[in-house]
Amino acid sequence: MYSENETTQINRNTTNNSNISTEDSFKATIKKIYTNNIIVQGFPENKNNHQDEFDLFITNNTIILKNGKEIKFEDLIIDTEILITYTGFVSLVSPAFIENVKKIQVLDI
Repeated sequence: MYSENETTQINRNTTNNSNISTEDSFKATIKKIYTNNIIVQGFPENKNNHQDEFDLFITNNTIILKNGKEIKFEDLIIDTEILITYTGFVSLVSPAFIENVKKIQVLDI
């Protein structure tokens, strides 16, 4: 676990301007599904900072797609492989928390 000071330093180093919101994506497997969030496990082949467990906060603005068509949050299933697109910071707690999830795309297996 990181201290507040370490989290602040890491966040400061991830962007040159606090008004710029960068977008990033990674692949993961759904491990748990809750009311407004899901716990996922990043793929081992992801970049180093996307290989761990993540808690994704899902809102009405999160687009969820399967085969190019929008589906409901309730349609997600445990052990499904997905591609997550998000903006903003990743909270350095365990599991890491991503609040601004833009899109979840169910991957074809």
